[in-house]
Amino acid sequence: RNRRAAAAKATPGTLMALFFDVDSDATPLVAKPRRSVWTPLALVGAAAGLCTLLGAPTIGLLLLSAKGGNRPVSIQVFGESACPDTRDFFLGPLPIAVAALGDAAQVEYVGFGNAYYDTWAGSVPAPSGCNSSAACRYNATTRDSFFNACGAGSKHPPSSCFEGSPRCQHGASECLANRVQACAEMSAPFAACYFAALDGKTPSLGAWKAGSPPEDILAVGKKCAATVGLKWRKVESCINGTRGDELVGAAAARTPTHAGVPYVLVDGKELKETDDAAAIVRAVCAAVPGGGPAVCNAVPFKLPPRTEEERQRAEQEREREEQRAE
Repeated sequence: RNRRAAAAKATPGTLMALFFDVDSDATPLVAKPRRSVWTPLALVGAAAGLCTLLGAPTIGLLLLSAKGGNRPVSIQVFGESACPDTRDFFLGPLPIAVAALGDAAQVEYVGFGNAYYDTWAGSVPAPSGCNSSAACRYNATTRDSFFNACGAGSKHPPSSCFEGSPRCQHGASECLANRVQACAEMSAPFAACYFAALDGKTPSLGAWKAGSPPEDILAVGKKCAATVGLKWRKVESCINGTRGDELVGAAAARTPTHAGVPYVLVDGKELKETDDAAAIVRAVCAAVPGGGPAVCNAVPFKLPPRTEEERQRAEQEREREEQRAE
């Protein structure tokens, strides 16, 4: 799948107004995580499946926490760092839906995506500096074989699943960026910041893209760590050590078999319409205990449709991105 979703362009306002308290006039951008929105609770354990508090082996953070003992509905987002579709979902429909749902939902981000390990049968080396599926000699059949045997839900994963190094769809730069996000404990605010810098969408955060040199990817990581209040020295130590290997392997083990990314599960069920905030809200409302928030009683819940001009601009941008990738 991995199609270019026809989503509205992500802007600093779309991202930061929902996720951070921002001084948009400041240079560089000044943003602090909104504690009422980004609750720092670990959701997913490491490969052993342990759920522990932040600082122990973890792979995800809760976006929202329930109040009054009600169980929030899980929105699991499986993606990869250099994927425009994952970025468009994470910065477009997702925060719009979350703002509408309040504390009825929780988001988990797992950033391994379409990768597999280079020791897996069918894997071939990627040319240096490649930045697309074709240029990187990426093999979707090998991906499916890997996740069927080693991903979430596999009953008897072989011990060789996570030997070697990850082989990413958009090349080595994406593998490094995935590792940076893993070492930031798959913090949703950090991931949002990282996606905002992809392809230079938010210049104040720096810029990186598939094929970028490591120094660009790490520079964005350092800025995003400062933006969301993480200690970069700790993140960097993880990136350069075996801790990074463990967390990337844990992300791989958490990722189910999928046709493309973003692959989204709402209460364990696949969300097909990943370019539609209203679809997210409907899926959560169908699963939320006790009837859900007020938005669930607005029938039908519908966001304002985009104009034909906006749809044409999105399609033109999609075509330009595909041409650049080729």
